[in-house]
Amino acid sequence: MDHVEALSAFQTLNRTRIERLSMLLPVKAYFFLDVLPLLFQTNNPMLPGYISQATPIGIVDYQPNNRALDAAKTINHAFLYKHHSLHHYPLRGLYLINDNGLLNYHADMQFELWLIYGQWITAEELELLQQKITAICDWANSFLQIKLKGRLLNEITISDDITPFDLDRLYLNGLLLAGLPPSWWTSPPADQTQALSTSQAPFHDDNNALNFGTLTSTAESAQALLNRAVEGINVAMDSNLESCLTLIFQSVQLQHYVDFSWLSEVLKRAIYSDVSEPMLLDSSSLKLNYITQLCNDPETLFVAQQSFYILSRERLSKTVSLAPYTWRRTFIEQQYHAWKWPKNTTEIMDKRGLSHYRQSLSEYQDVRQQITNAMQSVFLFAQQHKFNIEIARQKLEKKFKILFNTDLDAINCLPISFKPQSHQEQLYLARTSLSNNWQINDLPANLSTQPLYQHQSLLNVLAWAVNNQLLTKATRIQLVDQLQKVKMAMVLDLIQQLLHSSLRTNSDQTNTSTLDSDAEIDTVLLFANLEHQVMSSLNQQGLELASLQADPLNYANSKQSLIASVEGLIHSSWGHWHYIIYTGSTSLLELLGTIIQWRPHQQSAIETTCWCPSDNHGKKISHRIETVYSEIIAHYINHPSNGDYLIAIADHFYRLQWQQDLVDILPLVKNKSLEQHLAEQRDIFSASKLDPLLDKAGLLQLLLNQQVEKRISLFLLSKNNSVTLYIIDDLGTLFIQHTTGLAEATLTNHYQQFFSQINVISDVQFFHLTHSTMSGWKHTKITNFNTSTTKPTYLPVRVELDSPKENAQCIIHCGSKTFTGNINDPDLFKQVSDLVLSIRNTTSRYPLYINQLSFTTGKSYTTRHYVILKQKIESLLNKAENLSL
Repeated sequence: MDHVEALSAFQTLNRTRIERLSMLLPVKAYFFLDVLPLLFQTNNPMLPGYISQATPIGIVDYQPNNRALDAAKTINHAFLYKHHSLHHYPLRGLYLINDNGLLNYHADMQFELWLIYGQWITAEELELLQQKITAICDWANSFLQIKLKGRLLNEITISDDITPFDLDRLYLNGLLLAGLPPSWWTSPPADQTQALSTSQAPFHDDNNALNFGTLTSTAESAQALLNRAVEGINVAMDSNLESCLTLIFQSVQLQHYVDFSWLSEVLKRAIYSDVSEPMLLDSSSLKLNYITQLCNDPETLFVAQQSFYILSRERLSKTVSLAPYTWRRTFIEQQYHAWKWPKNTTEIMDKRGLSHYRQSLSEYQDVRQQITNAMQSVFLFAQQHKFNIEIARQKLEKKFKILFNTDLDAINCLPISFKPQSHQEQLYLARTSLSNNWQINDLPANLSTQPLYQHQSLLNVLAWAVNNQLLTKATRIQLVDQLQKVKMAMVLDLIQQLLHSSLRTNSDQTNTSTLDSDAEIDTVLLFANLEHQVMSSLNQQGLELASLQADPLNYANSKQSLIASVEGLIHSSWGHWHYIIYTGSTSLLELLGTIIQWRPHQQSAIETTCWCPSDNHGKKISHRIETVYSEIIAHYINHPSNGDYLIAIADHFYRLQWQQDLVDILPLVKNKSLEQHLAEQRDIFSASKLDPLLDKAGLLQLLLNQQVEKRISLFLLSKNNSVTLYIIDDLGTLFIQHTTGLAEATLTNHYQQFFSQINVISDVQFFHLTHSTMSGWKHTKITNFNTSTTKPTYLPVRVELDSPKENAQCIIHCGSKTFTGNINDPDLFKQVSDLVLSIRNTTSRYPLYINQLSFTTGKSYTTRHYVILKQKIESLLNKAENLSL
């Protein structure tokens, strides 16, 4: 074929492609390809893309025909065009890149519009031209819903500005709408060029063609090929069988890179070999032919053929009298006969729009295998050519794991692109006496030995069916429970709960932008006592009484927990539903411990819904679980590093505690009071919160709300002649001390002096506590301190210890007197008592308070050590004085 024949063949193919693409476009956009060149031929405010009269216009060798003018009138009936010649044509060519080819058109297709301009255009004119092409693309997007992206290219530097990847796209799928053709059309294929003699040198006409450059197989092309393959895998993971044609083609390209040639070169060789059928020259057909020639795996080839068939949108199992696109249907029929598919394959393929789960699962498994193969080819190719794709590899493997490898606790689910399009009209739910597993199937047991899905949990099985779109409100359920523990009414109620929950409404499409971060909790659904029931003493007697102790966690006089099990469905930001179950009296705390390990931090994670099927206590149980859940998760979000929650379950205290990403459930000593538990030693700061039912008056929680690391808070409650002092130390520990005979101001100054001298760096704050029937407990910060030097009403004492141990050696300073001994020695405190009696002028009591406490070792100890030892020694001192009196 000489250059004239080649140019004619390419021009014929180009015209046919433009005509057929116009047919495939939406009806309202049928004129789109005809009007595009005209928009760059005139500056008319009636047409899209008008910027100013100074904008460069005029495409070389182009004059609008009647179709183009009619297309312009479709946009604006008042448009008139006067044919005229320009002194020069600054625009050299207008190309539309249609990567999708001509098998079909869909709304997500992305076109590119390349405008090549001449070298004499100024920078100001280039800016106007950029504004014009941008305005035209915006118009196409807004009014025609055609996704179009513009690109300006200088004809002088064009070969340097285009990557090999883009150059292949241009030569393979570029449509010349107006202007000069590419010189590549008249340049013979590489293998034929080498065979030409000197007298038959390749034809080049730089004045009547555009030189975009030559494609070569270099390291740069290998990198481009690898990048395209990685991108193709990403696309395939978010798609379905349709993506497999390109996926397999790219994989085969990598596997046969030694004999690599660009697909546009394959197109050129076909044209130079007198292949003229446009559908055989379409990029999709070229890909399939390439796979057919080089792929040795019949299964892979079959998948590629199916993908090609789906892309064509033809349904050969359906008889049509007049096909919308006869050229396409005729070609697909020819291909189908050449493929020699198994019987009924087209019937199955044509029902994809009404697919049920089994067909969707089969397609999912085929695509999963092809993606696995493609990833192996990419990684091997990168290794062979020493390309570093570690970051891309990690992202691919992570995305593949999320979409195709379900975690152990996750309910396996088909990705959104594979979800069945039709629900099951009938499902069979069964549990046999030989197995504890619930099984769900679309066929009765006598017709199918392998269920669609099975799990020990009824909730898990039904959630799987709802999430995979098998189970809807129109589905009929047949239930067989040979263990006779679950009734049909409960199953139907549970199904309704699931169908009306976010399990049904939440989209589980993977958001690629979230893959770089850890999965986060979106939604939590809780279910109590579905298959586990609590047998109380009242139930055993056949009685059901109203109890004043109505807390489901401590019900009736026996303080029994009515919660036998809690199951949860957790929806993550990655689109997965995770299933968890805990049984026993601490099941709620164990479930919350698992939730905390997800490290929730969004406010939306605080709320949950719970459903319990119990007729008598279901609403109470659900409300209690929802309340405790919200309390604990809100407390965790406010204090994610260190915190704890105290609650009573079945008349036992428990502490749910988290610190440094570890969660523990600690049963507390039963014979201790709540205040004693709050006073227990802590090694690090922990913000505590109480179950409101433990602190109905709200006083303790009011105090605990002031827990702040490195701050000591003291609360003074005056009543009659006594003051109760509540101390929250810098680690969050709560102490209570009762004093008599001391004014608030005296006590405040005393403790301010005491804490200022201990070896602990902490801020100290004081509060007044008040209570009223209407408003409950309140606290008011004390800001003004009485620093009067009036003689104190107590004897100041300084104490030195060698350690905080129980048998520490003690030095007590009372004025100028010093006493030494063991802290457990009564004689030591008797000596101090005798001193007090000797200096006492009245018979009234003269209490002793420690102003300063220190350790001879110089070591630092916690505030708790100082407070506990202060209280202990003061108690021993004042006890000795009372005995002396």
